[in-house]
Amino acid sequence: MWALMCLTPPFVCLSQTQAEPADTAYAVVLEEVAVQASTKINKADGASYLPTAANKRVSTSGIDLLTKMRLPGILVNHLTGEVTLSGGGTVKLLINGVDASRSEIAAIRPADVVRIEYHDTPGAKYDGGDAVIDFIVRHRESGGNISAETMNAVGSGKWALFDNIAASYHNGASSVAMNAGLFGMRRDNWVRDYEETWHYPDGPVTRTETGLPVSIGSLGVDVGLSFVSQSTKSYYFNAKVGYSDNNVPNKEEGDRHSILNTTDFDEPVEIREHTSERVSSPSLGLFYRRYFGATHTLTANVSASYTRSKLFHSYKESVAGESSEAILSDVSGRKYSLFAEAYYDWRCGSSRLTVGARHSQSLTSNSYTGNIAADVRIRQFESSVFGQYDVRLGRVGLTANIAGVRLQSRQGEVNALKYTANASAGISYDPVDNFRARYDARIYSRQPQLSAMNDVGQQVQPGLVRVGNPNLKAYHIVDQRINLAYQHPIVSVDLMLDWRDERNPVMPSTSWDGSRFVIYYDNQRSFKELRGELSVAVRPWGDHLSIALSPALSRYFSYGNSYTHIRNIFHLGVSVDFNYGNWVAGASVMTGNANSMYGEEIIHEKDMNMLLVGYKMPRWTLQIGIFNAFMREYWMKSENMSALTPFQSKAHCGKNAYGVVKFSLNLDFGRGRQDADIMDTFGPAEPDSDSGIMDSTK
Repeated sequence: MWALMCLTPPFVCLSQTQAEPADTAYAVVLEEVAVQASTKINKADGASYLPTAANKRVSTSGIDLLTKMRLPGILVNHLTGEVTLSGGGTVKLLINGVDASRSEIAAIRPADVVRIEYHDTPGAKYDGGDAVIDFIVRHRESGGNISAETMNAVGSGKWALFDNIAASYHNGASSVAMNAGLFGMRRDNWVRDYEETWHYPDGPVTRTETGLPVSIGSLGVDVGLSFVSQSTKSYYFNAKVGYSDNNVPNKEEGDRHSILNTTDFDEPVEIREHTSERVSSPSLGLFYRRYFGATHTLTANVSASYTRSKLFHSYKESVAGESSEAILSDVSGRKYSLFAEAYYDWRCGSSRLTVGARHSQSLTSNSYTGNIAADVRIRQFESSVFGQYDVRLGRVGLTANIAGVRLQSRQGEVNALKYTANASAGISYDPVDNFRARYDARIYSRQPQLSAMNDVGQQVQPGLVRVGNPNLKAYHIVDQRINLAYQHPIVSVDLMLDWRDERNPVMPSTSWDGSRFVIYYDNQRSFKELRGELSVAVRPWGDHLSIALSPALSRYFSYGNSYTHIRNIFHLGVSVDFNYGNWVAGASVMTGNANSMYGEEIIHEKDMNMLLVGYKMPRWTLQIGIFNAFMREYWMKSENMSALTPFQSKAHCGKNAYGVVKFSLNLDFGRGRQDADIMDTFGPAEPDSDSGIMDSTK
């Protein structure tokens, strides 16, 4: 990296360009290459997407704008507002570089968005997330705004809602904003069928469950209050307090009522299972950036959170009205998390160097009662020093990252300590203004999930138990990606080929201990995925009509210590957006991110569809439509390929149509003057809300 730095300054330390790209004129900004007459600016680790005036005019919120921007590889659930990767993985959401919840993203006024930074291969500057989406929003110097958006869906025996309200006030360099979101769903006709075989030493037993309807549902609240003070030439400060509460009184994968028939027992068995979970978390975040001229910045970021969690699970079998002893698990947990980082950023012409350090730690304490009584305390620490260097040499872009990492986990007498290095590198080439080829490779380490490390055993049902493993080790992941992108006002094509190789990942296995089957976690041999995804967008009528297709094919290779599984999974997404005058309409077929494989389990989800038609005015929008109209049955299927306890599960609810009403209100007050300068921001942490509780469901 230093050798590269020494070679490049004579060529790249030229005059600085500080102009910000506008909607209609794009300038060359540091380490960026402008794509003429397009809304995309290629960057070393992704791209900047500039919403057009039409995008902003027909969008009602930040989430809605993200949906219409059609970023390759990104899935947005229209009914819940959740943002995920089409190939699986987490997406980190930011606003001007500061971590944001989906409620805060929903509160963004589309007119205030300058660009959306999409980092599909985030470097060392970003902690957490397989991809990063950063909304760069203009700072308003005066006035304020009150906005609300409600999306309610009702069907036969079911409902869903995604409601959000926000307010902000601006006075010179200071701004205060609040937001509150309410998210929920309920289904009264959820049915789960099972077909499984248990291979005992003396022969197999087939177990067939015919499901009966149960109710499932969830209700979540997300509240935030933030204060921002900034000077575009001096500093940026953001202080935020937040609170989230996710209550699941009837868990989708843990509530069932069924009739069980087995080949070793003549009478049918009635099964009743119930699972409820609640996780609440207050958090505090402080973010400060100091500007030293136009080329040097120093950033400090700290966040703390407290997570309170509770999980209840019961399982009961009855034969001819006589009930066996119930299996009970009642777990309460507490988790304290702290994150801190600081990094220095230096620019010289078309090159950038970032060096920094970060530290995170957590204390998890879970108390198990019911069939087992145990107290589990897990401490985790992760410290690193990192550096990142980006440079552009004509039409070639280079990026390199390296980090030295210390990982530590303590649980009882077990103290796991590991020193490792994370590294990545990438090269991009833009032979012409509207085409790019890019290759990226990175290697990084990941600690096992806390729930897998719990030194306890949770009984799932008679004869089946799940146990944790405190001796799990951190493992390496190698990612390689080739991306080819073509951008044109009428058609855009984005092809991604990705090879993911997890070395000694933590995946479950099943064994027989002489009296029962045991699901346990271990560092397996490897897990690999070869994925190809093509995103095509066609605009045959300018900004009035957009048609997008996104077929994807994944081939999975799962190598356990005692098994090998190879499978293919195909995805397809289709969407159409139309607007003319004040009329707006949209239709889509969405493939859920549940279509994936890991370890010995495959999950498939029925494609969902949506149609919305509405009328949009500057201050309000009303849309009506239907969700899942074109399907006979909605279902989720899972297949476990264990040699000892293979099963197939199908959860379904018949016709899943919802009538949808979406209403948006946006009221500005005051003069509403905007600051024309937008800072280049990146990087904070998100609150840690992983409860770490060992699951007791199938």
